[in-house]
Amino acid sequence: MSFDLESNSSGGSTIGRNSSIRLSSGLAPSESTVSLNEIIDLDREFELLLDKLAIEDPIKRKQMQSLPDISKRTLLEQNKADIYRTVKHKGPIESFADVKSVISSINTKHVPIDIIKTLRIHLNTADRDWIQSFLDNDGVQPILNILKRLERNKNRKRKEHSILQWECTRCIAALMKIKIGMEYIASFPQTTNLMVLCLDTPLIKAKTLVLELLAAIAVTDRGHGAVLTSMIYHKEVKKEITRYFNLVQSLKIEKNAEYLTTCMSFINCIISSPSDLPSRIEIRKAFLNLKILKYIENLRADYNEDKNLLTQLDVFEEELSTDEQLNSQQGTQIGIEDLFSQISSRVTGTPSQQELITLMTHFQRMSSSNLGLGVWTLYNALANQLEDELKIHPDLDVTLVSLLFPEVKKSSSGLFGFGSKSKSPSSSPALSSMAKTELKKDNEEKQKTIEHLLKQLNKFSGGQNTERWMIEREEKNKLIAQLMAQTKNGGGGGGGGVGGDSSLSNDEALKRENQLLRMEIENIKNNPSVLLNSGNSINGDVPNLFISSPGSTLSPSPSGEPPIPSTDFGITSSSIHTSTDKLTNSTEPILGSPPPPPPPPMSGGGGPPPPPPPPGGKSNKPAKPIIKPSVKMRNFNWITIPALKVQGTFWDKLDETSFIQSLDKVELESLFSAKAPTVKVESKQLTRKVVVTVIDMKKANNCAIMLQHFKIPNEQLKKMQIMLDEKHFSQENAIYLLQFAPTKEDIEAIKEYQGDQMQLGAAEQYMLTVMDIPKLDSRLKAFIFKQKFEGLVEDLVPDIKAIKAASLELKKSKRLSDILKFILAIGNYVNGSTTRGGAFGFKVLETLPKMRDARSNDNKLSLLHFLAKTLQDRIPEIWNIGAELPHIEHASEVSLNNIISDSSEIKRSIDLIERDFVPMINDPLFAHDKHWIHKITEFQKIAKVQYQRIEKEIDEMNKAFEEITSYFGEPKSTQPDVFFSTINNFLEDLEKAYGEYQAMIRKAELENSKMEDPEKGGLQDLSSQIRSGQLFKDRRVGDSVIAQMQNVDSLRKNLKSTSTTTPNTPPTIKIELPSQSILKPSGQLKK
Repeated sequence: MSFDLESNSSGGSTIGRNSSIRLSSGLAPSESTVSLNEIIDLDREFELLLDKLAIEDPIKRKQMQSLPDISKRTLLEQNKADIYRTVKHKGPIESFADVKSVISSINTKHVPIDIIKTLRIHLNTADRDWIQSFLDNDGVQPILNILKRLERNKNRKRKEHSILQWECTRCIAALMKIKIGMEYIASFPQTTNLMVLCLDTPLIKAKTLVLELLAAIAVTDRGHGAVLTSMIYHKEVKKEITRYFNLVQSLKIEKNAEYLTTCMSFINCIISSPSDLPSRIEIRKAFLNLKILKYIENLRADYNEDKNLLTQLDVFEEELSTDEQLNSQQGTQIGIEDLFSQISSRVTGTPSQQELITLMTHFQRMSSSNLGLGVWTLYNALANQLEDELKIHPDLDVTLVSLLFPEVKKSSSGLFGFGSKSKSPSSSPALSSMAKTELKKDNEEKQKTIEHLLKQLNKFSGGQNTERWMIEREEKNKLIAQLMAQTKNGGGGGGGGVGGDSSLSNDEALKRENQLLRMEIENIKNNPSVLLNSGNSINGDVPNLFISSPGSTLSPSPSGEPPIPSTDFGITSSSIHTSTDKLTNSTEPILGSPPPPPPPPMSGGGGPPPPPPPPGGKSNKPAKPIIKPSVKMRNFNWITIPALKVQGTFWDKLDETSFIQSLDKVELESLFSAKAPTVKVESKQLTRKVVVTVIDMKKANNCAIMLQHFKIPNEQLKKMQIMLDEKHFSQENAIYLLQFAPTKEDIEAIKEYQGDQMQLGAAEQYMLTVMDIPKLDSRLKAFIFKQKFEGLVEDLVPDIKAIKAASLELKKSKRLSDILKFILAIGNYVNGSTTRGGAFGFKVLETLPKMRDARSNDNKLSLLHFLAKTLQDRIPEIWNIGAELPHIEHASEVSLNNIISDSSEIKRSIDLIERDFVPMINDPLFAHDKHWIHKITEFQKIAKVQYQRIEKEIDEMNKAFEEITSYFGEPKSTQPDVFFSTINNFLEDLEKAYGEYQAMIRKAELENSKMEDPEKGGLQDLSSQIRSGQLFKDRRVGDSVIAQMQNVDSLRKNLKSTSTTTPNTPPTIKIELPSQSILKPSGQLKK
């Protein structure tokens, strides 16, 4: 039996679609008859296909090579017929076969987001040859051009711009997934410059991705310098205070754990990537100066359960500690200023800051003592011992450490002998003359304090609040007693000289005085006109102080008791000095406090009685006498504090009577009288120009500042507001002037002013000039609306269309329907043994976010990972779901409240023009302004038509959104941004979960095969090492080994130089050292 095999394919190595098989009989051919050459050719072409598809994982290649020949031929034919490209990518770009046509489709001025999304999807699935061709044809440049244009238009914060920026960044991330793309982007400085500018995007996920890409670039050979340069570029463009300022501040501001983790990993990468220690120290210094350690401490407290973030925080501190140890071991000479700066940077903003200040103050004091250089020797010995102890016991609680000094013998009557009477330190022979001088000076200061307190005690400062008066007296008496005791005993301040018995007698005396005080106050309340003495003088040496209240009349208080009036005491200064001298010159022990001052006196005669205190116990201060000037004065519009609220404030004890007497009343009345006095011509004295303000003071000041901004005369400003020429009058200027358009109240206040108009302030002068412009407020509002109308529509319409389109797309999406079906199947199976099983459906918004939280029994996978695996096995084309939902991402960023607010603003502004200006078209009073009125009314007609279309689109949007929420069983109150963002985030998490699942399988296969992955260096590989901290750990181990080798070499040289004999030269030993660089593999540095 024989057959002939004919193929139309070139070379005859594969079976083409038009190939035919001619059999000499009806029997099937035997595979054994296939020629050996054909098998060899098939294997060779299949190997080339695997290379083209970038399948270099040895496990996967082996599995693919073991496929039957018929499967291999099918794959080869599919690849030649471009079946993958035509089936998997249905979108704005019809075919990706021609790389140049794809690049030209994105190299235009206006690129739709859909095209960039389609490109991103293809870049994630394209083979290595296609990506290489894309890079060779400069396909990255059009993407960068889009980012440039977005940066130039950054002032117009439109959501679609942020989404387009996000999609361009994802395209760059897709290129960096393989090694050739990573190397290309890392060597393209313009890319990193534009990427760092994307850090001010409002999308937190975009900022996170940018930092992840920059971190991966920073650990490459060429990329680290490019990233550092780009951060300097970012500082200049964004006007940062200092480099990395915004980055470090984001650790304080942002609350997203994923972003914080990525931010810390980026910081670790740019610090730890350099192979040389001084570079790492210098870069880290910039972050330490920005108080990053304080933020790290806060992050540890706030995110103590986030393992990824804690890993990055550990990496930062471990890298810091390792570099400090290496720096110490290598003996790098650092200036003392730099050393202090590093220490200060580490502790500033932490609880240790005050401890450091105290320690440095102690160093300063001790270094200038008689011990001299011995102090530093002692401190160095203590520090070395503590360091050695911490090495042995790293968990040692340093707060429990006590330093053992030789015990000093103390006499029974030492300086700090408590409970026994000792001599005054001033008479002790052990004190030097300098100490005695200091002690005498201290006593004099205390004597002055006592005199000052006694003077204060003789003033009643509590108003009518007698309880407060008692408290003040008690506190001041206690302080006087303590100071007198210290003065008598030499100012020891401790217990020396004042034994326990004396303290007890002081307490008892204070209690007795309090009782006497209460008796005095009751006496005053019951008999206000009686003369009282202090009743508590010491040994009768202090003269009695009397108060009186002749002819006073009191009004009853709410409680029925007479109130306590408040006036000055009848106390002379001589009596105060007498009491002070008596007290300070006394040689007897102090058994009690100084004499209490008299109770509050009665108010003087004359005048009406004070009003009764308000309910609640607080009494009013007595009314101040009104001082009337000799002429009528201008109003001073100040805001006074009610008498009830004065108590306890600065104004409570203030008495301005003496200041009033010292005022130049003649000049005051001449300057601020209601009618300005006539200025004499012969007077040569120049008077300062008087500025009169009749409107609100704050508004007047702000208006004056605004006028300084324009720096043109008021008449010219008036002309600008009449003409409203868009070429010479901007929207910003109109907004400034609108804030200070004169109101009815302002106009009335200016018209009521009868004085010289030249004395009016700058704000009043401006308002006086422009207040005759008809409907100035409405004119400016209409002008501003006309200027911003186009931008409002450009922002509003895409948002409305995005919600409407996304609602329709979700309802039609077959792939989303399949995903939800699988979730329902998985959920019913998992919950089959519970009451939650047998469900007909589930709440989409509440269920989808929980997919990742449902963990496997080993806590490694989640239901989301299992769903991703199942979808890949059953419906591999599911990952192109983005082509079915092109508007969902935009819709997830849209706020319905913003749509309502913007549309309402348009409606209000159209109505304002129609109400205030349309009737003026034929009004002869506005003939001089006819040109502008005609222009604004014509605009109103156009805007009204556009608004009617917007209203119609909003109605259609609301209808479509209500239908989709009802379709998925969600309440009608659901907000669009919540609804669409939940679904969009779920789809992104699903795609990410599939990548994580594939990475886990790949890692397990590599561990089992014990073979090295030939495709290291891609984005996923580097990001994985960065997040786990392994990248930094390897570098630390390498540096530690290098340091040890250097120490060994140094020791060997020292031993060789000190050796007295000359031994035989040992053979040269080649030691292979680990690399100091994160990227360079071990074995490149040899010694």
